Amino acid sequence: MKLEQHIAISTAVSAVFLMITKSLEGTIACFLVGIFIDLDHIFDYLFNHGVKIDLKHFFHTFKLEVLDNIFVFLHSWEIMIVCLVVAWLTDWKPVIVGIFVGGCIHLFLDHLWNGHSPLAYWLSYRIKNRFAAKYFYGPKEYRQRLKFMKRKLCESDCNKSQNDTTNRS
Repeated sequence: MKLEQHIAISTAVSAVFLMITKSLEGTIACFLVGIFIDLDHIFDYLFNHGVKIDLKHFFHTFKLEVLDNIFVFLHSWEIMIVCLVVAWLTDWKPVIVGIFVGGCIHLFLDHLWNGHSPLAYWLSYRIKNRFAAKYFYGPKEYRQRLKFMKRKLCESDCNKSQNDTTNRS
């Protein structure tokens, strides 16, 4: 899901959260978690591409490329379960509930929108599969990404061949 969509949805969900709980702190937590849970993608990018500061490539990578490994540690239903238990143990402290709601909405929307494997957002599933990206992507998505990468590689090779031919002339 795109950043703008997460911002719009987090704004709407947070507004409803504020109306229900009357907690500014909980609302802020809900809003921030709903958006900034995606910061875990930075680790994945650095792990797969090294230190390469290129914002356009960063967003392109997660939209179309096939990565070797996907960690997204914050994208985890297990963390949401822990948040739920902590919220219950703290007598439903609004900040913890806000974190839980923001995180759950984000994961739920990513799950619906991104078309990854049904188990992709379970950290235990990713650990079991040694964070191999091919298990994170759904089969259809994986094939589409491979096709894109193959096309990109062919275009790159064709351009290189044309340049070599032109330079020889």
